[in-house]
Amino acid sequence: MSISRVPVSVSSEGSLLVSSKSSTSNNPEWNVKDLHSLCLDLLGTLSQEPESRRQAETSLSKASQYPNYTLALFSIVA
Repeated sequence: MSISRVPVSVSSEGSLLVSSKSSTSNNPEWNVKDLHSLCLDLLGTLSQEPESRRQAETSLSKASQYPNYTLALFSIVA
C-alpha cells in the first residue's frame, strides 16, 4: 500500500481539517483516496466471506503502521 500525503489537523472543535498545502511538520497526512480505501477495508471486515474479511483485516493492519492512523479512522466515523 502506497500512501500519498496531504496535511490534516484537528480543529479546536475536534473536526479534521484537510489542507491542500504541503507541509514539513509532523501533522497527520492522509489523502481522500487513502481514506476511501480505509473505508472500504472497514466495510470489508463485515463481509460474510471469510477470505474477503481476512484481506480487509490484513489491509487495515498494514495501514495501522502509518502515522496518524487513528486520526484517519476518526475522520471516517466522525
